[in-house]
Amino acid sequence: MKYPITLFLPILLLITFTSNGQVKPYKINKDNITSGQYEEVKLSYDSISKTLTGIIESQEGMFSCSVFFTGKMVKDTLDKYILKAYPYGLTDNAGYPGTLIFKHGRNGHNGEIEIQLSESGACQNFMDLARGIPFSLEKKVTYKKFSMIRSKKAIAYTDSLITNKKGYFVQGDFVSVITENKNCCYVQYLEKPSFKAWIKKSDLIL
Repeated sequence: MKYPITLFLPILLLITFTSNGQVKPYKINKDNITSGQYEEVKLSYDSISKTLTGIIESQEGMFSCSVFFTGKMVKDTLDKYILKAYPYGLTDNAGYPGTLIFKHGRNGHNGEIEIQLSESGACQNFMDLARGIPFSLEKKVTYKKFSMIRSKKAIAYTDSLITNKKGYFVQGDFVSVITENKNCCYVQYLEKPSFKAWIKKSDLIL
C-alpha cells in the first residue's frame, strides 16, 4: 500500500539522529520558554530556579480578580507544570493546586497556554479556571519572576542593606523581582504609580 509522503512529515520533524545513525526523540529546550503577556496572564520563567511564576488579572463589569502562581515542571514532560496558586489576599504557604500546559509542547512558541486551578478566588465569577482556560500570547516580554507580598505591611528600602526606608507594600501587592541576594529582593511594584525598592525575602511568597 502506498501512503502520501505528507503523512510522515510530522514524524520526521520530531526525531533526530545520534552519531551512529540511531534514532532518538527530539527534545525541546525546556529553558527556552516564552515569557510575556498571554491575554490576562503575565508569565515568566526563571532558568536558575527552573520555576514558572505568573499573575492572572482580569476585570468584567463590577467583578475583578487577581491570582499569583508558581510552577514546577512535571517530571518526564516538556510542556506541563504543577502550580501553586494564591488568589488575591491568600498568603497560605500551601496555596491551591493547579496545572499549566504549553499547548502542543512548544514552550509557548506557538502562542498558547492553558491554566487550570482548583480554586481561583473571585475569578470564578467570570473565568471557569476549574475547567481550564486557554490564553494566547499577545506580547513577548522578558520578566525575571513575579511574587506577591505575604506580610500585612512590608517595608520598602532604598538599599540592599535594608537601612533606609522609602515606603511600604501591603499584603496582596504584586511585584516583579529584578534581582536578589541572600536576604532581600529588588522589586518593581506593578500597579501605577510604579516604583522600585528593596524588600526582605521573608515578606514575599517565593
